[in-house]
Amino acid sequence: MIGKLKIALINFKKRITVNKAISLPSNLESSFRESLVMDNARRLFILMISFFIIETILLLLILTSILNQYAYMMTMQIIIIFFSLAVSFVIRYFIRQKSVRALRNVIIWMHIMSLALASFYSMHTLSYGNVSYAGYMIGAVIVFLTFIQKKYVAILFYIISFSATTIYAVAIHSLDRVMIVEIINALFLIILLCVGSSLNYDRYKKLFIQEHNLNKANKQLKVLSTLDELTGLFCRRKIDSDLIREIKVATRYKIPLTVVFIDIDYFKNTNDTHGHIIGDKVLQEFAAILKACARNTDILGRWGGEEFVVFCVNTSKESALILIERMRKTVEAHMFQSIGRITFSAGIAQLQDNEKSPDIINRADKALYEAKDSGRNCIKVT
Repeated sequence: MIGKLKIALINFKKRITVNKAISLPSNLESSFRESLVMDNARRLFILMISFFIIETILLLLILTSILNQYAYMMTMQIIIIFFSLAVSFVIRYFIRQKSVRALRNVIIWMHIMSLALASFYSMHTLSYGNVSYAGYMIGAVIVFLTFIQKKYVAILFYIISFSATTIYAVAIHSLDRVMIVEIINALFLIILLCVGSSLNYDRYKKLFIQEHNLNKANKQLKVLSTLDELTGLFCRRKIDSDLIREIKVATRYKIPLTVVFIDIDYFKNTNDTHGHIIGDKVLQEFAAILKACARNTDILGRWGGEEFVVFCVNTSKESALILIERMRKTVEAHMFQSIGRITFSAGIAQLQDNEKSPDIINRADKALYEAKDSGRNCIKVT
């Protein structure tokens, strides 16, 4: 039995040592504190509502003579009912306002008030010839289930308050069996909640770090899912959804929308002659030129292979032609690494009334093939 107890203590010590190593980056520390305070405030709100409901039911049972109770117990129940109801309203208000600083102060004062009421209750029972630590047990639940970051300070404060009340009670009241049992029960609850609070705090920190890393990974995946890995432009899935959205906006607000399809001329020859690695570098350079020439409102994406697409928002086909011509001249004048100069062909189509996404894409694609049939290195408008 003793051997098993030693093993359990060693394992607990190891767990505490590991938990002490849990640390947060400085930029996450404030977020963790805010998250902890908000979570503790919600837990405290539930506790206060629970106290209000339980004490109200007990008071009604006493008033209807179903339960017998002393007058001083009824007084304490009435105090707890109004106190818990008032605190619940205050906490609920600050949670809606997301006032972390105010909630932190409410939690701290709630700890102080719960221990003060526990001391008052214990002192008050002395006049009736018995000492009860039931108030301290309730106070322990409030303190250790709504801990804040400095949990050991709360533990120390609770132990000091409990010890002071016990010393005072012993000084004026004899230690009979009832009181010894009360003290043992209260001390056992303190030890249990101290250990549970510490482990719960470290577990909460671990979960916070895991949740932060998961959210960060999800954000990165969301970004990656919308971008073309090679060029850094929007991918086909993102382009399709953006076009549907922009068509709805253009239709509703009666503004022009122009779609441009761009295809690099004879790119297959580049891959066949120089290899796909060089071809990938050409695509990257080409995408960088398009991005540099585009406006902030333009939406650029890689349609697939050597085909690219540009959505010119709030732009007529005449204005889009000027933009794409500037891109064409810039590409034509650029010396690409390892292969020299290249050109592209483009097709332009402006959104028409009652036109859907496949319709305008089909018209822009036909204009592109018309440009290719016309000798390439040119732009056709439909």
